[in-house]
Amino acid sequence: MMSASMNVLLAQETLSIAPVSGVFDVDAVTKTIAGLGFSFRDEADPSRFVISSDAKSRDSFAARRRADPSSPFPYVLLVTVTPGEMIVSPVADHPGLRALSEQFLTWVTSTYQCKIDNEFGTDVATLPEPAVTTPLVQRPG
Repeated sequence: MMSASMNVLLAQETLSIAPVSGVFDVDAVTKTIAGLGFSFRDEADPSRFVISSDAKSRDSFAARRRADPSSPFPYVLLVTVTPGEMIVSPVADHPGLRALSEQFLTWVTSTYQCKIDNEFGTDVATLPEPAVTTPLVQRPG
């Protein structure tokens, strides 16, 4: 089974990660998430974890979710965990959240043999490396 690079994984809006055989150990995943950044388990959906890059944001986001569980999620690393699937919304364009996304995805892919699809149901192992973008350079006059 071919695996996708971290750049390919981080370029996706949403990842559906399923174990090739067996199930995910939800308790082990929960313990791993607890050690990443500043996280909390969503009270409205206990299978969902919100991971932020600082304590102040985590506390603010948790209070907002408690006050209005139907409110949209903030800009965070979001992970939903069940025995048969994890849904991960990685973040690539915020340095702190990118590092947390990389740590979590590295742990998952080194702990489990997984099939990973993006938000369109495409196996990410079949996707090309994302193009490197460079800033537009203005030439002098």
